[in-house]
Amino acid sequence: GSRGGEWLTCRNLMITMALGGLWHGASWTFVLWGVFHGALLAAGRVVPVPSWAKASWTRPGWVILTFVAVSIGWVLFRAQTFAQAATVLNGLVVPISGRSLPREQVVMVLAGLAAVFVGGAVDIRKILLRLPEPVAAAGLAAFALVYFLLLPLSASGFIYFNF
Repeated sequence: GSRGGEWLTCRNLMITMALGGLWHGASWTFVLWGVFHGALLAAGRVVPVPSWAKASWTRPGWVILTFVAVSIGWVLFRAQTFAQAATVLNGLVVPISGRSLPREQVVMVLAGLAAVFVGGAVDIRKILLRLPEPVAAAGLAAFALVYFLLLPLSASGFIYFNF
């Protein structure tokens, strides 16, 4: 579907992603989720990126932008109705008085953002290959320990069990 020029490629991306959304569930929120991702893919092909934005120092910003865009899409995927999606998306940008994150959760969110920033700016594999094996192994073990400590105590059901 990408041999007929940019216009046909973008059209085919939109159709494919809309059908992918419909495949995930017979709800308009799934179709919108697919169309949203199709629009992101098409925009990624046709929107020109300035040369300065291709520099390695901008990579963490692109990683964060991609994460935010995909996360917005997941709201559409998870919502039962457009109204529910609108409520969640509105809550992401409009503060609600009286609610705030506990200090521990703020620290975890900031640590996660820092990890995304560092992970986007640094090639971890190169660093691990330069370290002595015991140090690299200890670092990976510490990462795994923190990962398992931060897991929720109770698991929610796998989303595809709803289908």
